[in-house]
Amino acid sequence: MVERPLPVSFPSLNVVIATFVLSSVLWAQTVDFQHVQALLNSGDLAGARLLLNRAVQGNPQSPQPWAMLAGVCAGLEDWPAARDAYEQALRKTPDDPKLLAGLGFVLARQGQLREAIAALRKSASLDPDNARVRFLLGRVQFEAQQFDAAVSNFEKAMLKEPENESFYLEYAQILSRGQAYSGAEKILNYGLRQLPRSAAIRFELGVCYQMQLKSRQAQQEFRRVIRQDAEFPGAYAALAGSLLESGQLEEAEPVLRSALRVKGGDFDSRYLYAVLLVRLGRKTEAVSQLRKCLELRGDDARVHYQLGKAMAESGEIEAAESALDNAVRLEPELKEAHLELGRLYSRQGLTEKAKRSLKRFEELRQKQEREDRERGDRVLVVAE
Repeated sequence: MVERPLPVSFPSLNVVIATFVLSSVLWAQTVDFQHVQALLNSGDLAGARLLLNRAVQGNPQSPQPWAMLAGVCAGLEDWPAARDAYEQALRKTPDDPKLLAGLGFVLARQGQLREAIAALRKSASLDPDNARVRFLLGRVQFEAQQFDAAVSNFEKAMLKEPENESFYLEYAQILSRGQAYSGAEKILNYGLRQLPRSAAIRFELGVCYQMQLKSRQAQQEFRRVIRQDAEFPGAYAALAGSLLESGQLEEAEPVLRSALRVKGGDFDSRYLYAVLLVRLGRKTEAVSQLRKCLELRGDDARVHYQLGKAMAESGEIEAAESALDNAVRLEPELKEAHLELGRLYSRQGLTEKAKRSLKRFEELRQKQEREDRERGDRVLVVAE
């Protein structure tokens, strides 16, 4: 499984506050703006909200304190309060494109897509050069399955800001989630022509190739990322994961050793190294690496599962059972752990326990097959 860096989030809550709200906030004597700004700079949104509530009570006709309160409520993810504050501000200045964009963002977060699209369209018509609002409109339209309109707005945003890396990354990730991989490839390759030094775009292109089982192309892109930036998050793990999926075990080992030298205690690389050692039959080394993984992330069900599997193959039955029980406790739907427990119980002659575990494995396997079929049906409507 290829791991991505943290997904790009556009617009972030900070963008909502800073871009849609703070730029025009100037009101007189209702609140100490410098104090509010200091609270925001320190991350104390709750404190800022208290002051801004006083401001709107003291001067309810001014749009500016309402606007700033809306952004702060959005930052606190209090969507109903944010919506109310945006609507109050818009009653005073109904054609403010920043306020309309903020309202559209909040409505989208509440799942009110039709209303969000209307607000964002009006914002875009009032401020046609704002690429970020145009991109946000595309995101919401895509979620509402208005694919042609979404693609049009994505492309307009990219044309207006061709060096905005986040546009290419997020658009490609949206397409990939819908399994429109060839469309994602085109966007990422276009992005690389605009930003040839972008390791993030190149990494995402590798992920896109890997999702299509184009292992050779994926590995080529991951190696390029590593040459460009040896500490890029997830690059070594992605390359090693691709090699493991392709059965290229001998090639994967030096990659993972390099990862551990460069990254030190990197969890993903160490975990994949342990998986590799299990597959190579080097159980003692694998157990050692898995125990180090547990020191880094003791609540990861995959680690407990791999540890149980390695110990079962080494004949350490009690320790294996304990590790597999931990895996199931941490992630009850980890079907592989139920399968391994069933096999372990069968080896011990515990027939009823084995039947229960194997039955649970089969239920989870069938559930996953149904979900895969449903996901496949949904992506038929995704235009590339």
